[in-house]
Amino acid sequence: MGMVFSCPPSASGTLKTGGHGKTVPTLHGSMLSRCARTTKKETVMHESIPLDIAAIMGIGILGIVILDMILLGSWTAPYYRHGIPIFSKTVQFYAITSTAISDLLSGEFPRGFGPSQLFHPISENEVAFREQAFGFNNLGFGYSPVMHGLITISPLGRTVVIKGFLNWYIIWYIIEIGISSIRMAIGSAPAHFALIFGAGFCLVFIPIYFIQARTYKRIVEILRHKGQEANA
Repeated sequence: MGMVFSCPPSASGTLKTGGHGKTVPTLHGSMLSRCARTTKKETVMHESIPLDIAAIMGIGILGIVILDMILLGSWTAPYYRHGIPIFSKTVQFYAITSTAISDLLSGEFPRGFGPSQLFHPISENEVAFREQAFGFNNLGFGYSPVMHGLITISPLGRTVVIKGFLNWYIIWYIIEIGISSIRMAIGSAPAHFALIFGAGFCLVFIPIYFIQARTYKRIVEILRHKGQEANA
C-alpha cells in the first residue's frame, strides 16, 4: 500500500505509520521547500481575491460614469425618458410647448456660478435637463449629480410633469453595495468592504440628492407660478 505525505507541521520529528512502532523520517530538503512554496502561493492567491474584485468594481463604476457623461452630454432621448424615478411633481399649465418651457427655464438658470441647469427639448412635448458640466451650486462647490430630469407636457396640454431619474452610475454603485454585502455574509470578503461602500453612499450621494431636489423644487415653483399667470 502506498503512502501519501502531506506538508509536515515542522522540519523535524517523525511520522508514525501505525501500531508496529515503525517510523519514517519527516520530509526534508526540496520536498519541504516545495510544500512551503505551495502553501505560500495558495495564501497569496486567497488574499488577492478581494483586491481583484475591488479593482473590477472600480473599473466598472468608472466605465458607467463615462457612459453617463456621454449620454447626458449628447441629450440621448431614451436615457432621459427611462430609468428609476426618485423625484416627481405635477403642475397645472395650459397651452405651452417644450420650446417655450426650455426658453423660460433657461432664463431662470443662467450659466455660470450658481445652481445652473441646462434645458433641451427632445420632442414636441418633452424637455430634458441636467446640471451644467463642471459648474458650481449655490453653496459654492461642485458635485457629481445623482439624477437628471425630464419635463413632460401632457397630450392635452393641461399639466406638466417634472421627474428626476437616477444616473446610471448610482444604480451601479447600489448594485456593488449589494454584491459586497452578499460576499460579506458568506464570508468571502472582509466586513469593511460593504461598510465602506454603504458609508460612502450615505455621506456623499444622499446629501447631493437633497441639493438637487431643492433645485428641482425651484423648477416646479417657476412652472407653477407661470402656469397660474397663463391660466388666469
